[in-house]
Amino acid sequence: MALRRKFTFELPEDSYWNESDSNSSGLFDDLQSKQLQARAAVDNLFGGEETPKPYVPPQNPSPTPGNGVPPKIDVRAAAASDKANIRLTDTSPRASGKIVDDFLNMKFSDSVKAAPIMQSAPSVVSEASASSLPSEAQRLDLDYNRLRQEHRKLKDQHEVLRHERFQPLTIEASIKRMLQGHVVPLDGYRSLRDKTLLLKQAVMSYDTNTIFKIIIFLERTLKENIFFKVMDEQKSACRVYTRHLQITGEWEKMNKFLRGVGQYQHASVIEFESTRKYKKNPDKRVPLLRTMLHGSFSIPEMKFEARQVETLMRNYEIQLQMEKMDAGGKGEHFRKFPKTCTLIGLPALSTLYYSVMYHFDDASTSSASLPSVQTLIRFNDRLAMQTIVSALTRQSRWPDIDKLLQPKTITMTFSAAKSVFKGKKTTSKWGVSINNHNLLTIIRRSHPSPPTDFIYRILKGESDAQERLRLALLFDAPEMVIECMTQKGDRVSLASYAKSLKPNSVESFKAVAALNNPSIKWK
Repeated sequence: MALRRKFTFELPEDSYWNESDSNSSGLFDDLQSKQLQARAAVDNLFGGEETPKPYVPPQNPSPTPGNGVPPKIDVRAAAASDKANIRLTDTSPRASGKIVDDFLNMKFSDSVKAAPIMQSAPSVVSEASASSLPSEAQRLDLDYNRLRQEHRKLKDQHEVLRHERFQPLTIEASIKRMLQGHVVPLDGYRSLRDKTLLLKQAVMSYDTNTIFKIIIFLERTLKENIFFKVMDEQKSACRVYTRHLQITGEWEKMNKFLRGVGQYQHASVIEFESTRKYKKNPDKRVPLLRTMLHGSFSIPEMKFEARQVETLMRNYEIQLQMEKMDAGGKGEHFRKFPKTCTLIGLPALSTLYYSVMYHFDDASTSSASLPSVQTLIRFNDRLAMQTIVSALTRQSRWPDIDKLLQPKTITMTFSAAKSVFKGKKTTSKWGVSINNHNLLTIIRRSHPSPPTDFIYRILKGESDAQERLRLALLFDAPEMVIECMTQKGDRVSLASYAKSLKPNSVESFKAVAALNNPSIKWK
């Protein structure tokens, strides 16, 4: 039998024999079978793989002189014969291991006497005796327990290393790297405190891109109510996030976010903006506006906006009535000035312009007439005047424009004059209308060649001589230019201006006559 290695309890690879497992079965359930299995295990430790045979005494027990080969000794027989000589006690595992080593070394000595195997009654032996060595199943169980413990230790070490490897940077370091343009993983910040400090540090950096990245991370990892609470503490972050939602067109999400952070007025405006997609479909937009008017716009802080929504609803109603009335488009004005687009969805000033263009002569009781539109829709006086003058100028209705401008440019109403005499500021509707410069600009843009006498009458109403001369030069009114220069007595300027006029024209003759008039006092 070839000797492979010496078995000892001190070796690390054999240390699992010293370990005990609570799940292993007891060694004293079947002592007789356990003894046989333990003896076989001892043979296997030394490489003996042959089937055990009964002990046969040798024919020549005395060794032959000159023959150096020792007689072959049966291990099982030697172990059985020396069983009585081995006295093991319940000592420590290290002492028990030494006793077993001495026993295994003794069976190879020359002084061991062979003895037959004798059947004896099972006896309770110590834990370190040869008969108490574990069986194959118990040894596999011990190996499994040892490997499980080693696996648990390696797993714990791996968790520690992984935690050290993937431990996030400090918040200041992460923000600094993000400002430098590096990619920084944020999933390591799991607590609410870290996320709040991360957003606060990003806001302190005043970098919009960094703030936006942190906001998206918080939106992805936090619940909605907690996200709103964290964002409410940082107004700068709220502005960045709402700007992003406005660019992407997520109006419903923006409305929900603004209400979550307590910005109810802004949320109402965003809710109004979300109805713009139905701009050309009043059948859907008007019910939504009516719901908003009695809902989010009913708070006292939204009183002005509520009036605007109400005006928009009335504008839609008037536009629908006008479209229904002008469905055929067979009137004289439609043949002279044909419609190019539908009126639905256009602003209120466009509705006023349309009313002046196609329904200026209608009765005041008509829903499309100018007085009816001005009654239903509240317009700014200056804007309304500009719109009406533009529409009348396009139709070349100069007498109507004169009549419209008469309260301001020619005379004043009795009530306005009474207010002026009392030292009060005029409260007439036309007292805040457009000035002459804007009026002449609108006329020039709306008509290619307005009458000269009409321009002259408008400039005549300007009280400031210097402003009247400037407007006359700007809008090419030669008669008014000659008159202003004559009143100032500026002969040099008048002579220079006369050279620029068309020869033999009426304006040229008037300039020459003024220069040759001896009654004028020139400078």
